Amino acid sequence: MTVPDQAEQLDRLNAALADRYRIERAIGAGGMATVYLAEDLRHKRKVALKVLKPELAAVLGAERFVQEITTTASLQHPHILPLYDSGRIESFLYYVMPYIEGETLRDKLNREKQLAIEEAVRIATEVADALDYAHRNDVIHRDIKPENILLHDGRAMVADFGIALAVSAAAGGRMTETGLSVGTPHYMSPEQATAEKDLTNRSDIYSLGAVMYEMLTGSPPHVGSSAQQIIMKIVTEEPQPVRAVRRSVPPNVAAAVTKCLEKVPADRFTSAAEYGAALSNPDFVAGTTVPPSSMRARSFWTDPRTLGLAGFAAIMMVVAIWGWNGRGTSEADVRRITIPPPRGWTFLEGGYVPALSPDGNTVVFSARQGDSAMLFRRPLDGFTAEAIEGSLGAEYPFFSPDGVWVGFYTRVPAEIRKVPLAGGRPFTITPLFTAVNDATWRRDGTIVFSTERRGLFAVSDAGGEAGQLTVPDSAAGELAHHGPQELSDGRLFFGIRAQNGFRSAIMDADDGTWEVLPGDNVGGIYVPNGHMLIGTSEGVWTAHRFRIGSAELGRGIPVLTGAVTPYRRGGSGEPVPLSFSDRGDVAFFSNVREQIKIVTRLDSTGAATAIVSEQRSYRWPRVSPDGTRLSIGRDTEGRVRGLWVLNLRTAAWRRLPVDAGLAGEADWSPDGTRLAYTVQENSDSRWASIYVRDMIGAGDERLVVAAPFHAWMSDWSPDGRFLTFYGGPQNSAIWVADLNDGGSLRDVATGAGDRRHPAFSPDGRAIAYQSDESGRDEVYVRRFPELDDTRIVSTDGGTEPLWRSRRELVFRNGSRMMAVDIRTTPRLEVGTPRELFRAYMEYDLNGDRGYDIMPDGSFVVIRTDPVSAPDLRVIKGFVSELDRLSR
Repeated sequence: MTVPDQAEQLDRLNAALADRYRIERAIGAGGMATVYLAEDLRHKRKVALKVLKPELAAVLGAERFVQEITTTASLQHPHILPLYDSGRIESFLYYVMPYIEGETLRDKLNREKQLAIEEAVRIATEVADALDYAHRNDVIHRDIKPENILLHDGRAMVADFGIALAVSAAAGGRMTETGLSVGTPHYMSPEQATAEKDLTNRSDIYSLGAVMYEMLTGSPPHVGSSAQQIIMKIVTEEPQPVRAVRRSVPPNVAAAVTKCLEKVPADRFTSAAEYGAALSNPDFVAGTTVPPSSMRARSFWTDPRTLGLAGFAAIMMVVAIWGWNGRGTSEADVRRITIPPPRGWTFLEGGYVPALSPDGNTVVFSARQGDSAMLFRRPLDGFTAEAIEGSLGAEYPFFSPDGVWVGFYTRVPAEIRKVPLAGGRPFTITPLFTAVNDATWRRDGTIVFSTERRGLFAVSDAGGEAGQLTVPDSAAGELAHHGPQELSDGRLFFGIRAQNGFRSAIMDADDGTWEVLPGDNVGGIYVPNGHMLIGTSEGVWTAHRFRIGSAELGRGIPVLTGAVTPYRRGGSGEPVPLSFSDRGDVAFFSNVREQIKIVTRLDSTGAATAIVSEQRSYRWPRVSPDGTRLSIGRDTEGRVRGLWVLNLRTAAWRRLPVDAGLAGEADWSPDGTRLAYTVQENSDSRWASIYVRDMIGAGDERLVVAAPFHAWMSDWSPDGRFLTFYGGPQNSAIWVADLNDGGSLRDVATGAGDRRHPAFSPDGRAIAYQSDESGRDEVYVRRFPELDDTRIVSTDGGTEPLWRSRRELVFRNGSRMMAVDIRTTPRLEVGTPRELFRAYMEYDLNGDRGYDIMPDGSFVVIRTDPVSAPDLRVIKGFVSELDRLSR
């Protein structure tokens, strides 16, 4: 057999895969495959394309290989690199994975030789979490080694899951013909080294122990001058104890590594989760998984050899809930749990607020699959998450005080509901007029919640109409009330977002009166033993001593990094992302990665194709009338602060040089020569103006609407004379500005409630818009300019209307894209809405329109890249240590 050289192979690959991938260059090679950096032409993204060595591919059954590798494609876990594609082209067998910028653990070890103990523990724990998930799904990796552990944004990701199994299964007994072996000698388990066929999860545990050994000591457990010599030592010799090489390694970490490297599989940990728990348990000793009482009584903090690891744990692992409601936990109860989404589900939109039961034994979370969301319950002493019957469409769960019920919010229809934790028929508590941000279930049976655009509301858990509890004082610069928390004496603590910072308030339990606490920039989660947790824009939670009476805020101590904070989701009006048990446990989503968005095109069936190759944080996609340019908000730091224009033909970006302020919500003129957009002076400005920029000529910018309130740009009239926008001094109303009359304003739809997203019909004879005047968001259409006839369009909720053709209006109803035929002349006639398709489409952070329509009628939407989905974590205990840390 003639083996092609790399240049020849690259040319052949490019020719064979030209319709799907464009290969740029080789970026690595291993024992089984060569790795190429390529562009996925269909989805406009960078990928790692791995091609099996020709001598290996020659003896494999291609169909069997593809069949075997497909079994691992469904693995979805924050620490597992997913499989995008696989197949056979000519004589090549290949598979495709995401291209991750960063380095492998091998690169890092080559450079540093030994890692810091806390870093090694973190990496091993994350890999163990990935292995535990895979093992519970009956997949064994078989080739855990530093080369297959990627380090991306400080996070470990395991690559090539199941590839070794696929190769072995496809080759059958013919692997000897290739001269290659599955597995790397330094990290093979004894049973793998002796070619046992039926490997178990404990083989992977051995390999991970060997990797951990190298991270701590600088070399694998066994070394030799040949593969045969290494294998002989693995089978017959004991490795040198870790602490004999590096005395600073904590005893429990060394003991855990020793247990992983036992020769007999039955003597190792029974699961990777057990190994991960041992790494964080200072009382773990080899040979036992439950430390004796004498060991449990010894404090982790009194052992000077483990102070470094303890300091890391305090910063990276825990939110401090010191003596929550006066009840602490023993030091032996401290443990960290990372929970992956259920198989086939993901933690994307709607998954940012878990709920921890009052007793701390169960966590409930929302997960998404396609266009569906559902609640799952997971006992913290088990490994299986179960769907909660009756929770379809649920987001933002919260527990009743007795832990029997779970409350939640649904978008379509917009309601607060409750369902038994065990599952069953859901009960509607109250219909809603807008989206819920957060809620608390008080001991007196009332549920207090905040919304996107108003104050706090309360409703009985037996059901009924919600009543307004607080109204933001706009004269004092208050923008929103949020984050209600019931204190032990029945009073209600909540936060205030104001023009000049953040404040906190306390409401009396009896008469409902409330007062603003003194002090500015004091807003966060109050801990009843006298601390305030504040989330920063850098994604760090700090703990401060806090006295309610004086609102005196003490020095901040970082207690959690990488978790979702209100800033990371677009403002302090967002849901409180930490959930506490009465014991002082905490559940949260750890979002160490920026939320990377994908700009996607959906056809008339909902099928998706990526149309923007760069993955950043995006908002407000707006397509030019001829479909050649895309105006979009984007930024490199995850917080959208500028408007850009992308040429869809040349892929060239152009940033709009807005003179001052934050630009957003743009819209193209009908002839595509101008762009109108809203500009805020700063993020806390109470006014926003509309500017128009020349996009063909000199690029001049001019102010056209300077209203004494927020003016959010929405649409042009088809003749280019009028701009329609929404805004107002209090509730949002629909307005029209006449550009032929110096921008003079006319209100189109005002009154109680909020109205948004006006859109001119293609003939200019009607304006469609969204309004919650009926008690929930619906779509309306009104004749223009007469304003003498208004019709409701949607029948069970609707948002973000947009005209797709002269007589067809489309709008969103949750994950459903709806369409309705409308005749505007000689009179207004509205047909019956019909469903076009269902697809996962994210809501914008602030409820802005998050999609647009191409000239061919397809849709441009924003989605989150699954690779950047958060992790769900629970910290059990760790109360007394953090209390001591805060002194």
